Amino acid sequence: MFKTDFIYLPVVPICNRCCRCKLISSVLKTFQSAILATFLLGSSGAAYAEQITVGGTGSALGVMRVLMAEFERTHPEIDGTVLPSLGSGGGVKALLARKIDIAVTARPLKEKENNGELSLSYYGRSPLALVTFDDVGTSDLTRQNILSIFAGETTHWPTGKAIRMVLRVSSETDSKLLFTLADGLHEAYEMQRFNAGIPTAVTDQENVELLSMLDGSFGSITLSQIRSEKLHAHIFSLDGIEASVANIKDGRYPLWKSYWIVTQNDMSPSVSSFLEFVRSRRGQEILLATGHDVAQP
Repeated sequence: MFKTDFIYLPVVPICNRCCRCKLISSVLKTFQSAILATFLLGSSGAAYAEQITVGGTGSALGVMRVLMAEFERTHPEIDGTVLPSLGSGGGVKALLARKIDIAVTARPLKEKENNGELSLSYYGRSPLALVTFDDVGTSDLTRQNILSIFAGETTHWPTGKAIRMVLRVSSETDSKLLFTLADGLHEAYEMQRFNAGIPTAVTDQENVELLSMLDGSFGSITLSQIRSEKLHAHIFSLDGIEASVANIKDGRYPLWKSYWIVTQNDMSPSVSSFLEFVRSRRGQEILLATGHDVAQP
């Protein structure tokens, strides 16, 4: 045997005299050439696969991984990477610096970010669900229940377990949405920051980690993140209304987050192809299956 680029090919003694040996020699050379050509072409394709890097808000990364995996299946010449959470602002900064190719955000561009070099594409919205990862003895919360929890008046679940809140940064979309549920909720929420035993999650991934780790946890996660990351969260209904796509479409459920894809105006053909895939029938099916309302606002 001899070795060439990790491919082992047989060496067969050939006398080069009889017709039979000459035929075997010809077949072997053809076979060896075919294997080498296949290997070299495969190596070349892998080495020169075009890269697409995606980064941004943490709650959108799960569905971006699902979309990218399906896109790569039909575009093997493209290699996609979805980075850990950068946040909406961090994703836009990385895009402006041309460190990534696509930013995903949970808000439109701010005026200072919109320098005329970027394109913004809305791709859907998903319910923001109130959740626990524990059996707490109830599956529904009222607005008054939520206000009472954050005000520190209700401290235990019906099972007797202590309620372990996980807060978000006040400027985060999740926090701002919760503040709309009841008068005084914003003030009560902020007061809990002075409680040393209550953690504040900076990223969506840290939020999930804390909620899944704490007994009797209470917080919020989008339905899209729950489905795309296959999280075992227990979702509360709100005033008897399920956190579903149908209920945000008809206006019955009041909490949702909207999502955008941001690209450079001079995006590469590969990035353009990925955007076309997201808008395609298959891309829309994936978004629907992962808890998105894909209708344009």
